[in-house]
Amino acid sequence: FGARVFDDAQVPIGLINTSWGGTPAEAWTTRERLETVPTMADRLKQYDAQIAWFERRKDDLMRTYNEAVAAFQAAQRENRPTGPWPNHPDPRQSPWGPATLYNGMVAPLRGYGAKGFIWYQGESNAGRAYEYRTLMAQTVLTFREAFGGGDLPFYQVQLAPFMDIQKDPGESQWAELREAQNIVAQRLKNVGVAVIVDAGDEKDIHPRDKVTVGNRLGLLALRDVYGKKIAAQGPALQSARFGNGQATLRFANCESGLLFRGDRLQGFSIAGDDKKFVWGNAEIVDGFTVRVSHPSVPNPKAVRYGWANYPTGNLWNGDGLPASPFRTDVPK
Repeated sequence: FGARVFDDAQVPIGLINTSWGGTPAEAWTTRERLETVPTMADRLKQYDAQIAWFERRKDDLMRTYNEAVAAFQAAQRENRPTGPWPNHPDPRQSPWGPATLYNGMVAPLRGYGAKGFIWYQGESNAGRAYEYRTLMAQTVLTFREAFGGGDLPFYQVQLAPFMDIQKDPGESQWAELREAQNIVAQRLKNVGVAVIVDAGDEKDIHPRDKVTVGNRLGLLALRDVYGKKIAAQGPALQSARFGNGQATLRFANCESGLLFRGDRLQGFSIAGDDKKFVWGNAEIVDGFTVRVSHPSVPNPKAVRYGWANYPTGNLWNGDGLPASPFRTDVPK
């Protein structure tokens, strides 16, 4: 990211890395912001109860913990198997607790000047995608408030493809989380999403291709922050019409045209009122439009694209940027 922005904008780029892998968004969000998320209420009460339990037993718990740490360190010195480092009994020391990483890794940085944020997270919230729509918005506001307020740019990295490729269309928690990321970007000003459906790994939750990720984030910053007249996003669904046994989809961000890579356009599924999705027959009609149909769905009501943990869609624009997964049957 830094190299891409520097090379194109020719301005010095400073990056502050504050990160902890495998953590949920609520760990990076202030307590005050979390209290505005209705679905967090029970978890906050549970967290407070855990802290109260720790405080009542603090002396005994810390004695046991310190003894375990001493035994661990002694084993290290003697080159004996140690097992994992002992867990700290104070819930506030956990990187997964509400606001813990904000308090420990963001709040100490307040006062530094920031021009924007890049955010690569989401796997730990994939089972709560609907909540993420609201939660992630509060995380964005948390970071903006910590570094001067306003509408500082905030760029999310879309969840990378992961897990086995699905043979048939179906539901997907990861697809729902990607949708939530897009919804946050639509609701909040100056929030973007770097689409990386072409940079995943079936077997590795941490795909090795980080160059693509950095470049896609860099495109957003170059366009929105540094005023470069460049394409920064791939095709995004603009509208969907159903009739005559087909779905007609119109896309934005494709002034350079639409194209597909491979021998045929794929990744589109289609369903009627029964919500039984089948892989659709998709074709590019013009530079902005795709048509989808299937003989078994004479009266289509919904279309999905790339709706899987590991999407296999291959729709791109002429600028070499992939389309973002979507569904037309979005729950309200």
